[in-house]
Amino acid sequence: MKIIYALLIPIVLCSCNTSSKNEVENKKTIENNQSKIAETKTDYTIAVNFMNNYVDYISDTIGKISDDEFVKKNKFVTQQFKDRYKTIIDSANKAEPEVGLDFDPIIDGQDYPDKGFKIKSIDEKNGFVTLSGIDWADFEVAVKVVNENNKTFVDGSGIINIPTNKQAKR
Repeated sequence: MKIIYALLIPIVLCSCNTSSKNEVENKKTIENNQSKIAETKTDYTIAVNFMNNYVDYISDTIGKISDDEFVKKNKFVTQQFKDRYKTIIDSANKAEPEVGLDFDPIIDGQDYPDKGFKIKSIDEKNGFVTLSGIDWADFEVAVKVVNENNKTFVDGSGIINIPTNKQAKR
């Protein structure tokens, strides 16, 4: 009987140690996964920050760079946004050299709310943010945001990379 107890005690101690070790490893795995989720959280405020920065840009008439340069140098937008913007503008200028597109594709209109935008709604599943004007509540624009390399960017706005069914009604 003493032999059986002598054999059982190390087995019980080892299994307890293994259980504790597994719990510690599981806790570390959960913490790492939560950290990764937190790191990849999309910051939807970039949509309103981008659009309000754009409103400031188009409102400024002194020493202004071209719209193309503004988009090209903008660090809030993805390369896909920049490429699609250029394609839309180039196509419009080729088709109608005197007029071009005849509206701003980023805000999807000729006019815009002077005081900027605020977030009206967020579709987290698809990354769409609907903005409405601060001083013109009926003026809305859709913005698409994406998370690339743990950083949030604008990937679409107005008619740029925004499906027709997601664009604001005009």
